[in-house]
Amino acid sequence: MIRICSVPARSQSVSTCPRRRGISLMEVILATALLMGSVVVLSRLIGMGRTQANKAEFQSEAQRLCEHTIHEIMLGLRPMESIEEAPLTPLPAAGFGQLEDLVDDDVFTGTVDDSASAGSSRWLYSVRIASVQESPGLIGLTVEVSQTESMLRRPVQFRLSRWVRFDEMSGSDSAGELFSDAGGFR
Repeated sequence: MIRICSVPARSQSVSTCPRRRGISLMEVILATALLMGSVVVLSRLIGMGRTQANKAEFQSEAQRLCEHTIHEIMLGLRPMESIEEAPLTPLPAAGFGQLEDLVDDDVFTGTVDDSASAGSSRWLYSVRIASVQESPGLIGLTVEVSQTESMLRRPVQFRLSRWVRFDEMSGSDSAGELFSDAGGFR
């Protein structure tokens, strides 16, 4: 059925064809397809963002654990010896009670990070000690923290190096003997 509308004369302001009201089925299908396409693209972007956020969180945790481990070695809480991919287990918090007794206020409460200790069994650490050829009084201390292989396809790694001064006249043959009983260098 074909409808023919008459063309109004210039003096007439109203058309004799009825105006189309509403939207057609084709417009609804097209709008739905565009909406679904945008939802698919946005969901993939959200997934990629979540993956990158997890990677950044793991990288930050690896950096924090590496810094924490190198500080423990420098304080003498961990031995200063070459270690390859040992599980990073938390140190016992036995000595922290003595620090609290020295201060009147309770400033040391909550400073021991138990969250780092709780989940650190998923991490491995390596310690490498090498002499610095250019400076005979220095040794190079490198600590590397990495995730265990079973966690991710591409485990996160973080490496931190520091030059440490020691006294050659101490007569010690191994780097682990450079520490005194107080936990510092002789």
